[in-house]
Amino acid sequence: MISDSQNRWYFRMWGAVTRYCKANGLPAPDRHLLHTRALGVDKSHKDFDDDDLDDVLSVFYAIAEPDNLEIQVRFTTMRRTRRVFACRRNAL
Repeated sequence: MISDSQNRWYFRMWGAVTRYCKANGLPAPDRHLLHTRALGVDKSHKDFDDDDLDDVLSVFYAIAEPDNLEIQVRFTTMRRTRRVFACRRNAL
């Protein structure tokens, strides 16, 4: 289950997707189809775990900021980064 701040981030990025599409004369994609594209199944964002959120936000960023490769690469390594951080935190 995602936190309130993650929920706000999710909807900020969804807003960015719809604004990008509108500004470029594209139809707004169906949010749940993007969930399916990212996760392989449609799933309510309220039921996402951290990895699900990373996968969906990666798709959202790819649409909303197609020229920002840095953020797209960051999301591909987010699982590893989160696990390394958790290991370091637990080791102290």
